[in-house]
Amino acid sequence: MIACEVLAREMHDVAARSRAVVNVTLLQQGLHDLGPELMRERLQAAVDATPADGLDAVALGYGLCSRGSEGVLARDVPLVIPRAHDCITLLMGSRERYSREFEEVPGTYYSSAGWHERDDSHVGSAASIPSELGIDKSFQEYIDLYGEENAKFIAEELHGGLRHYDRMVFLESGLGGDGPAREAARERAAREGWRFEVADTNLSLLERLVDGDLPDGGWSEDFVVLAPGERLVATHDERILGAERCPSA
Repeated sequence: MIACEVLAREMHDVAARSRAVVNVTLLQQGLHDLGPELMRERLQAAVDATPADGLDAVALGYGLCSRGSEGVLARDVPLVIPRAHDCITLLMGSRERYSREFEEVPGTYYSSAGWHERDDSHVGSAASIPSELGIDKSFQEYIDLYGEENAKFIAEELHGGLRHYDRMVFLESGLGGDGPAREAARERAAREGWRFEVADTNLSLLERLVDGDLPDGGWSEDFVVLAPGERLVATHDERILGAERCPSA
């Protein structure tokens, strides 16, 4: 299992309860912020670094994730990934629930214990995604570097992506860490002027990812199963992800 570290608690929980032997590898949160090409490179590197001996499959705890998983290639064993837009679908348990929530309240910002913990764990780290992108500085540091007017412009651009949100939903897992993360989400919602709600996570999609959901241990149409030499493609429809043969494989 190769997954985003924001799912650390959930992934270790489903792995511990799985009937399969699951090796969990966590990658740094925020890879999608690097853009599709760099995210794809890092996902592919993790797949390539996974020893195939003794494995039935490599599972990805990701969705399309701003097209960051598109193009990832299965090597020596099948590669399995949920048909999901992003990690919020994985925490909600189904595409149907995700779509219903999006249609009813599109301006919703989601948070979880994993997002809270993993965001905080990299603050000030030279290895963090914000540091890599150069967007981890304080307002005063931007003033010192670029002057006050430019600093204001940068701050507005960084914050501007939040303009269309009006609701914060904290996805509570019950796996520990919910309390501090929930209160941090509540405080942020208050600062932004958003209404605040709490909803339960549903780990059934992740459970089916690690165990398979067919009688023979395989995976249903809720997942893409790539044979060695196939790569992930975006389908631009309700399936979200599909597979195609890589010409160079």
